[in-house]
Amino acid sequence: LPRPWTFATLYGDIWDVRPGGIGPLTTYDVATRVGAYLKLEPKLIYLHTGARMGWEALMGRPAGRVHAVGPQSWPVALLQLSADMAEDFLCTYREALTRIQRDPSGVPI
Repeated sequence: LPRPWTFATLYGDIWDVRPGGIGPLTTYDVATRVGAYLKLEPKLIYLHTGARMGWEALMGRPAGRVHAVGPQSWPVALLQLSADMAEDFLCTYREALTRIQRDPSGVPI
């Protein structure tokens, strides 16, 4: 029986059939384009390399083995954005986010 598709299932299906050498960023990009055609939007921030770097810089700690984060984990400021826009923000501004100054406990100053 066909299952109802969400962006997450579409991403997973594309991940499962991707050829060797195709990683998380290309998989995400393909899923967002096919998802746009199917009117499926991501609800999670998918942490490919650039977005992961931005997430870790913003949060001040490693993301670990997490591949995607839901809105319940996002900082308040990111909740103003769609998941796709938040992913784009994190990827685009990853270097600027690494310059956030923090006190010794990790809290931004």
